[in-house]
Amino acid sequence: MSQTAASAVIITALLFTGAQKADAAISSEAFVEKATIANLFEIESSKLALDKSHDHTVRKFAERMIDDHEKASDKLEETLEVSDVDMELPTTLDQEHRATLDKLRGISTEDEFNRQYVAAQARGHEQAVSMFRDYAKNGKDEALREFAKDVLLTLESHHEGIKEIKTEEMKTSTQ
Repeated sequence: MSQTAASAVIITALLFTGAQKADAAISSEAFVEKATIANLFEIESSKLALDKSHDHTVRKFAERMIDDHEKASDKLEETLEVSDVDMELPTTLDQEHRATLDKLRGISTEDEFNRQYVAAQARGHEQAVSMFRDYAKNGKDEALREFAKDVLLTLESHHEGIKEIKTEEMKTSTQ
């Protein structure tokens, strides 16, 4: 087989694999469950940040998280009323988020708490942006797709904000 033919086979295989991934969008129920749990985590971890941190930047971000994620939770409940998805929303964190929250609760120094809180927010928002972007593009339920598009803008803003805090934190720790 020539190098050109081999390249064509590889490119076709990659395109086919990519198409399969796009077709394998997260189910509407899984999206709702994960979005709800992410909102719960953002709210609970940010309330904890208000208790444990005196850093103005961290506190301001935490207040924004509580406000924005409570609004997103309310919007999701409203969206479910007009969507084709009929399910009970989770009211507790999953094991992964509970473990992260417990870890944050157990931190005794403010500086370490701030570092871990910022890291958890960065990870969480990176995952949420990816999931919401995917559902907004590939989701099966129209009402939930619109919800994902609307909330995605806020999540992207959160992600950018926490990356800025993380960058500033890194600059401060190296001085």
